[in-house]
This record gives sequence, C-alpha cells and structure tokens, in this order.
Amino acid sequence: MLLNHLGLLPARIFWIILPFAMWQTFADATANLPAAGHLFLEITLWGGWFLGLIAILTPSALSLTVIRMLAPVSVGSSAIAAYLQGASNVSLLTVSVALIGSVSIFLPSFGDPMINGSAYGPERRMALRPPTIMMFVLPLLWLAAFLVVASGVLLLANDRRLFGALITVVSIGVGFLSFNVFHQFSRRWLVFVPAGFVVHDYLQLLDAVLLQRKNTLRLSPAADEDADKTQTADLSRTTYGLALAAHTKENVELTLRDRKQNKTLTTDTIIFTPTLPGKVIKEAQIRGIKT
Repeated sequence: MLLNHLGLLPARIFWIILPFAMWQTFADATANLPAAGHLFLEITLWGGWFLGLIAILTPSALSLTVIRMLAPVSVGSSAIAAYLQGASNVSLLTVSVALIGSVSIFLPSFGDPMINGSAYGPERRMALRPPTIMMFVLPLLWLAAFLVVASGVLLLANDRRLFGALITVVSIGVGFLSFNVFHQFSRRWLVFVPAGFVVHDYLQLLDAVLLQRKNTLRLSPAADEDADKTQTADLSRTTYGLALAAHTKENVELTLRDRKQNKTLTTDTIIFTPTLPGKVIKEAQIRGIKT
C-alpha cells in the first residue's frame, strides 16, 4: 500500500500547510474580537501548531500522543470558525483540509514509524489496535476535553476574564487527564528484539511478556479454535481486524489485569491484534520466527 511506504510524509506536509489553509477563515471569524483577545487567540493557535510541528518532526510514542490530540483541534477550531463566519467555499475548504489531514495522522502507516522513533537499538515496535469500544470512547473523551479548553480560550479572547480563567484552570486538569488516557494507547505494541518479541500491553497485562524465539512454535493468523481454548490468553477479543496467535513450545505465565482481581494464566497461545499484521508476519520471518 502506497501510504505504508510514504510513512510520515503525508502528515508532515499537511501540518506544514495547515496555517496557510486556515488563515483566511480564522481572519474573517475573529475580525470583531478585541485587539488583545485577537492577539491571545493567535498566540494560542500558533503555539499549538508549533508544538505539533515539533512532535511530528521528532518521532516517539510521546510525540504520537501529542500530535494525535492536537490534529483534531484543527478540525474543531476550523468548524467553529466556519460557523462564526458563515458557511462559504473558503471555510468549507478549510474544514475539509483539516479533516483529511487529521485522518492521515490516525492511520497505522503514521503511528508505526512514530512509535519506532523512541525504540532502542535493534528493537522494532509494532502498534496494537485499541479495543473496539475505545474507538467510540476516545473520540468522546477528546471532544469533551476540546469543548472545555475551547470555551476557556474563547471567553478569554472575548475579554471575559473571570469565567475564562476559571474554565481554563479546569481545562488544564481535564487536558492532563485526557492526555494520560490517550498516551496509554500510544504505548501498546509488540517489540521485536534479538531474543524474540515482547507483548507490551499494560491495558490488559500487568507486566510485559517476552516470547523467546527458541520457544515460539509459530506466529500466524488466529483461528477460531485458538480463541475457544480455555487457557488461551486472548488480548484481542474486543478488537476488530486480523488477529495473530503466537504458539509456544512451552507454557508461559502472564498476569491479566482485572477490575476486581488480577488473574494469573499459564498458556501456550497468546492472541493479539496489531495495526499492521502483514508487517508483523514479515518482521517475524526476517527474525527467524516460524509463521
């Protein structure tokens, strides 16, 4: 797939051209603001854009969380500006550019090289898909945080300092909590290392699990009978997409997280769902793991 080969390039191009695409819409929408409020809004928006630029040019798991939280802001803020200005060809184009660019930042082809920016030495990280329910929960969480932050910024820009300051203080806490939640999903991955590969999923595992190459029988697409086994560690049961199963020659012990009580399991089959299963299989073959 072409996007897999382009990697970070489409998202970087989008982020660089974003201010030029949004300038006219924001200029029209903020024309009636007080001078101080207009300056404050410009500093806030340019500050967010510059932070995103640093993140997108310095790949890491942390940078991935930063840019994935900032990118949709371009959609939300351009939609607010379009509403304040009134629908026009320019405002609709602005929203469209922001939407398309934000989608590129959430593609697996973008996330994979970002998390490998902070990999160590011969490591090769492969991101895991989030549980399906979180595909709905995370956007709602982000939207709630955005509305709180945007309300504070707009109140301050309109010289309503008291309410704006109060909401801004609240938004700092909301933003911090939201960032921590999002960052947990940026740190879920497989890690290929010289000894084999590690399943790094602290949402479901108390500790990361190393599957040594010499103990790995094969890594292949999961079959129904794998998921039906009582002692199978199925980490993908609520995740859409192609699941892979790692079969081991000898049992491995892992501890599954649970709200009530953590569960220790001894198994010879672990199922997970990477964002790019084809690349995981290819990397396994390169490293001498049977597929």
